[in-house]
Amino acid sequence: MQQYRELKDQQAGRMAQSLQKLEKIKEFRKQMKVLADEARERAEFHKQLVDEYERVPKDVQRSQYTDRIMEIVKNVKKQNLEIERVREAYPPSHRRPHEAFVTRADGFHVRWRSQVLQDTRSLQKEISGLLAQLGRIYAATDELVYKVRRRAWRWTCVRPPSLSLSL
Repeated sequence: MQQYRELKDQQAGRMAQSLQKLEKIKEFRKQMKVLADEARERAEFHKQLVDEYERVPKDVQRSQYTDRIMEIVKNVKKQNLEIERVREAYPPSHRRPHEAFVTRADGFHVRWRSQVLQDTRSLQKEISGLLAQLGRIYAATDELVYKVRRRAWRWTCVRPPSLSLSL
């Protein structure tokens, strides 16, 4: 009987170990599915990158990139000079308290309503005015072309056959 109980306890221990191993196998399968999904996503992303790389023109020279970078740097320098000019034009002692300014950690003050913003606004107003004028011109031209065509059509329908026009 003692031997039976020992065998029964051993079997119960093996069952517990088997259940633990089964749980680990289930966890590993879940991890495998997650990793397989990640691998598929990365493969798709790799394929997209390869396609994008193949579409990019290969004949672009390094000098073109450096020229573009130098152009951007030049524009940034111009903007910094403009900001510096505005800062010098409005020293802290001459500012009104209700005006909005941006202050950096080093004490650099920039007026929000700088000359650049004013120029941008004036250009936007000018563009919108020109677009409105262009729309009016287009409407007038369209109407004029319609009138001329209508007159020409009436003339061709009404004139006698013996009358010819030489333009």
